[in-house]
Amino acid sequence: MQPESKREGATRRDVLRSGARLALTIPLAGVASSALLAGCGSDDEPAAGAPPPTPPPDPVPPPAPVELPAEPAAEPVPVADAGAAALVTDLPDVAAMVAALQYTNTSGNPDQRCANCQLFAQTGDGIGKCQIFAQGYVTEGGWCVSWAAKAS
Repeated sequence: MQPESKREGATRRDVLRSGARLALTIPLAGVASSALLAGCGSDDEPAAGAPPPTPPPDPVPPPAPVELPAEPAAEPVPVADAGAAALVTDLPDVAAMVAALQYTNTSGNPDQRCANCQLFAQTGDGIGKCQIFAQGYVTEGGWCVSWAAKAS
């Protein structure tokens, strides 16, 4: 084997230095390099026989904002109507929630009852709304496992 400086022809280092220039000048079997380059085209003009480029699609306009109707504010139940208000324990639609939260109309612990719970808002004489129950009312003396002390 001869030292690298004495070899004839291109060395490996010469090939790596020449990069793409060498690849473009290598003739291919039966294909002229000019024909090969003609099929490549450029960014400015389409290749011969290629269909014209399609324009980008028009941008889709954003949807128009939808205005939602304002929800009416919850009105407190007047004291006169408090007796007609249905307690959560009387409503079949919330029976599963009542059972899951172990709600009772009478608390076994006087320190933990709906009247001093963060989630309770009094609406009538002895009853109020609980933020957990979407329907019905709870008693002031009630209790459930979600009881949380009112912030002072």
